[in-house]
Amino acid sequence: MKRASTIILSSFLLVGCAIIDPGERGIKVELGVVKKDILAPGLVSLNPLTETIRSYSIQQSTVSGKAEPLTADQQPISVEYKVLYKIPEGPISPFRMITLVQNQRYILSKKTQMIRIFFGTQTNVDVVLNAPHQR
Repeated sequence: MKRASTIILSSFLLVGCAIIDPGERGIKVELGVVKKDILAPGLVSLNPLTETIRSYSIQQSTVSGKAEPLTADQQPISVEYKVLYKIPEGPISPFRMITLVQNQRYILSKKTQMIRIFFGTQTNVDVVLNAPHQR
């Protein structure tokens, strides 16, 4: 009996831990309510029945791709792009961190549309004259 209770207690304690990787910060959510503190990298204890940990990368990330928008004079062009983004380090609230992550995801989901809007206002000649020259 004592052995069974020890096994149950130790398994509950092991399940009640989470690891936040280096380069990430965590937010503890208890019963759907966000806690006030940002969690630093390392081992974090939690109640597995009522709490979850959401971790977010604070390292710089890059998204790259290609797009073929039309210019204002309906000429197709080929564009390669890179978007660099990062959540700032430092003392910010968990609510601000969640907002930043959601805003970045929204902006990245609209990147092709933004490229089309930008190049759709320029003529093909404007694009060629203003393009960085490769050597």
